[in-house]
Amino acid sequence: YKMSLGKKDKKYYRIVVCGTNFGRMYIRGIKINANCKLVGILSKGTLQSKKCAGENNIPLYTDISQLNSKDVDIVCVAVKSSITGGDGAEIALECLKRGINVIQEQPVHYNEAKECFKQALKNHCHYYINSFYSGISAGKLMIEYANKLLNKTRPILLEAECSIQVLYPLLDILGKMLGNVTTYKLNKVKTTNEILVIVEGEVEKIPLILKIENRMASDNSDNYALLFHRIVLFTSSGQLVMDNSIGAVFWEPRYFIEKKNGILNFEGNNIYSNQKVTEILNEDCLDDTYKDIYDNVWPQGISNMINEFMMLIENEMDRKNIQYQLNLCKLWGEIGKCIGPVNNILPEEIIPINGEEILY
Repeated sequence: YKMSLGKKDKKYYRIVVCGTNFGRMYIRGIKINANCKLVGILSKGTLQSKKCAGENNIPLYTDISQLNSKDVDIVCVAVKSSITGGDGAEIALECLKRGINVIQEQPVHYNEAKECFKQALKNHCHYYINSFYSGISAGKLMIEYANKLLNKTRPILLEAECSIQVLYPLLDILGKMLGNVTTYKLNKVKTTNEILVIVEGEVEKIPLILKIENRMASDNSDNYALLFHRIVLFTSSGQLVMDNSIGAVFWEPRYFIEKKNGILNFEGNNIYSNQKVTEILNEDCLDDTYKDIYDNVWPQGISNMINEFMMLIENEMDRKNIQYQLNLCKLWGEIGKCIGPVNNILPEEIIPINGEEILY
């Protein structure tokens, strides 16, 4: 059973989603993708999973033994892996042993990922770790522009920051910007700041400053983070900035004033003075609300990721791609060792304020 993309008689990939918390976002992404079909939910049989299966008119499977590669092409494992207190890696491994392709939600420990890839190769199927944010609009745009920019100008410095929950996706965006994360050096910077941990070093021979909010509310890890991602790629021509992985990407040309007879030429009409101070590269995102993110941006990101995985299946995922994903797992683990245990914070009231309300 194999789908041929682009043919008039194309078939679709039959997908089962495991987990109905963030898994519901997978379901939204699958339902807007014409190349795949939601054919079931794998869960422990909770009320939430029963409701979800009923709303989508699909079977609810409560044991992996109920799945087989003749009826299911892909299982999306949208539950936590062991490194974050769940059994996602075990579920992924069992599906791969049955010859079923697997997409697993990040992060995944290096050893578990290695075993999953080993089983995928052994059973002639495919395994993929979904880093998510490199597949949504801002992340995709940052990667696209960085790839083109680095062919035109010299990189000088990478500065990136994120919350610990989304460190793996940050590394994937950086890796896809630079082409890999094979070589790196890491060194934790001593600081009295208890909110952002700072790591200095380099990645792919480019100097790196990484700031991580290494804390979360243990009872509600989905909330209270101060930020998603912010990345600045400094080059000899200017800065490419992803202000937010669900927000804006912009270009800031490097500041330069021509001199005339040794005097700053403020009156000059030249290529430097005519550059825009800031160019927003995705203005369509500026009016997005969080509801727009949940309803449109994130489901489209899931759909994009599934398309990427389907193409890898079609073209027989090569070992270079496998090694890249393992490199990400390894780097994620090394940074974790460098910054130490996650600090627990207590939930606090978040007061919703719109920008125009701040002055009033």
